[in-house]
Amino acid sequence: MRSTHKRPGTRDVQVHSFAYSPGVVVHLVDTPGLDDTNRKDSDVLREISAWLSESYSHKILLNGILYLHRISDTRMQGSGKMSIALLYKLCGKESLKKVVLTTTMWERVDPAVGERREHELQTTEEFWGFMSKHGSQIRRHYNNKQSALNIISMFVPQSLGAVPETVTLDIQKELADEHRTLDQTGAGQVLDGAFSKEKESLQRELVEVRDAMTAAVGERDMTMALALQEQQTEMDRVVDNLRREQERLRVTMEQLHEERLAKMEEMLQQQRDVTRSLTLDLERKESLYRTQSDLEQEERRRREMLNAQQQKTMQELAERLGSIQIPMDPPPAWTPQTTDLPTTTTPEPAPQTQSPKKEVVAPK
Repeated sequence: MRSTHKRPGTRDVQVHSFAYSPGVVVHLVDTPGLDDTNRKDSDVLREISAWLSESYSHKILLNGILYLHRISDTRMQGSGKMSIALLYKLCGKESLKKVVLTTTMWERVDPAVGERREHELQTTEEFWGFMSKHGSQIRRHYNNKQSALNIISMFVPQSLGAVPETVTLDIQKELADEHRTLDQTGAGQVLDGAFSKEKESLQRELVEVRDAMTAAVGERDMTMALALQEQQTEMDRVVDNLRREQERLRVTMEQLHEERLAKMEEMLQQQRDVTRSLTLDLERKESLYRTQSDLEQEERRRREMLNAQQQKTMQELAERLGSIQIPMDPPPAWTPQTTDLPTTTTPEPAPQTQSPKKEVVAPK
C-alpha cells in the first residue's frame, strides 16, 4: 500500500508493518507528499519512482493506494491540484479503482464545514471528481484505530485463504518494462510541463524587466534601475533552478536505483558513524569510571593500611608500657633542703637538779 501525504517528517520512503489479524501482516509504505513544500517536486518524484520501480523489479506488487488529504485545509491550493495530476499519472486510468482518497483531521473542523469541503472535492472534476468517476473511493479517517482498520480492510481479503488483489501502476510499467526515462513518463511529463510553463512565463517577464531597466538608465533614474536589476537577478536565479529541475527528470530507472542505493549506503555509513561515536563515548565514560573506581579503591587500600599501621603501633606501645616494672617500696622520708641563709640555735636549758630541802624553823 502507498500513502501520499504532506508530512514534513517523511523525507524518504518508509515501510511500517503491523499484524492486521492472526497470520496477516500489512505493510504500509509511506512516501514523501507530492505537495511537500519542504522538498523540490523533482526530488519527490524521483524518490517515489525509484522505490516503485525497484519494488516492481523484485516482484513486489501493491494491493492499493491511499491518498491522504487534510479536510482542515480551507481550499485546494495549486500544489494540491498538481499532486492530484501527478497521482493520476503515477497510477494510470486502469489503476484508479484501487485508489482510496481519504480525508483526515476531521477533529479540527466543524462537521458541517468538513462535509461542505468533502462535497466540493467529490464534485469538482479537477479535484477528485474525475478519479471518483473512474472507480476511486472516498473515505474518512477519524484519527482512531478502528477508523484506520476500516479503511485498510478494503485491501485485505476477509475470507480465509483468499489471495489479495494486486495492482501495477503506470509509472512501474513505463520505467521497468518500457525503459523510459523519468521525463518521458506520464508523471514526468506533467512535472516537466509545469516547469516549462513557469519558466516561459518568467522569461517573458524578464524581457519586460530588461526593457524597463534600460529606460530607467536612459532617464538617469538610478534608484529604479537598481531595483529592476535586483528583480532581474532574482528572476534569473528562479529560471536557472527550473532548468536544473528539468534536468533532474532526465534519468533512467537504473540511474534512479543507483542513486537510491548510494543514498542508502550513505545513510548506513552515517548510522555506523553515529554508532561508532556513541561506542567511543561509552568507552571513554567507562574508562573514566574505571579510573575513578581505581582511585577510590587505591584510597580505600591506603586508608586501610594506615589504620592497620596505627593499630599495630598502638598495640606495640601498649605492650611496651605493660612491660615496665613499677617499684612498690614507700618513698624516702622527706629531708628539708639547706640554704645559705645564717641559722640561729637556741641553747637547750640545762637539766635542773633537785637541791636538798632545807627546813626552815620559825623562831618561837
